[in-house]
Amino acid sequence: MLTQQTTTVLVQIEPSALEELMRQAVRSELATYIPPTPSKPMPDFLTRKEVATLYRVSLTTLNEWDKQGFLPDRINANGRVLYSRADVISTLESIKGMKYKKRVC
Repeated sequence: MLTQQTTTVLVQIEPSALEELMRQAVRSELATYIPPTPSKPMPDFLTRKEVATLYRVSLTTLNEWDKQGFLPDRINANGRVLYSRADVISTLESIKGMKYKKRVC
């Protein structure tokens, strides 16, 4: 039976030297990093259902917000309501705050 011998070597190093070694290692890894490409590109325009899913609200709520002017301008294309993806994403933060506010009459 063969046994594998391992040798442990302890090296004393200053914390600042260790920090610099780690920075160099991270920089070299980031220099060659290629981010993964999405499986399919996002369309430039989103449907009402896609926007409702993104905002995590129902289509009824989305319709009400549209009537009240909370949503970005919509585009009507061949009878379909579409929203610009860039506009929807830019309004995402303001919409998050509205989601749980109670209506005061």
